[in-house]
Amino acid sequence: MPKKVGKHGGNRSSEIITASYIAGLYFQENYPDANIFLIGESAMEQELDGFDVARTKDPMEATHLLVGMDSGFTYEKLHIGMKSVRNGSPIDRNQY
Repeated sequence: MPKKVGKHGGNRSSEIITASYIAGLYFQENYPDANIFLIGESAMEQELDGFDVARTKDPMEATHLLVGMDSGFTYEKLHIGMKSVRNGSPIDRNQY
């Protein structure tokens, strides 16, 4: 039985579930044919590689825009991501 940790009674677990993992599950289960344009860290890319979801580097080919933490975020990346949105891609954000 897991031990309670913290004053709020959370349970300790041997696994950590990240927002990127949940995003991968979400796309795999709800949008299996999605073609994702990703703005985020390489860790997000690596996590999504474990799921059967396609990614594109071309914002005009994307069916979804996934945005997460990106320490190298620039206005250029924002501009490119907005091209995807203007082309009809919904924005899916990944919060850490």
